[in-house]
Amino acid sequence: MGAKGHIFERMHMCIEACKVAFATTCRPLIGLDGFFLKGNYLGHLLTIMGKDDNNQILPIAYALVVSESTKSWSWFLGLLLVDLNGTQRNEWTFICNQ
Repeated sequence: MGAKGHIFERMHMCIEACKVAFATTCRPLIGLDGFFLKGNYLGHLLTIMGKDDNNQILPIAYALVVSESTKSWSWFLGLLLVDLNGTQRNEWTFICNQ
């Protein structure tokens, strides 16, 4: 902790209804993407999305992180595997930067 006090590091969110919808209505296809945040609050928004049979995008989880890095993605994907454990078979295809 520096002179400025607490510093935001990261946050993860996986909404139960989206997780269940992904497990029951979506293809085993997961899209990964990251975005720069601009303005007063800098950082990156990491997103994990699914697609249903009508090609509609469903958000599964998202995270706010300080920077988009291998460490941030590893942390986020590790939490995704915990979140999806038991909801669907463990065979997924990942697409990056769709």
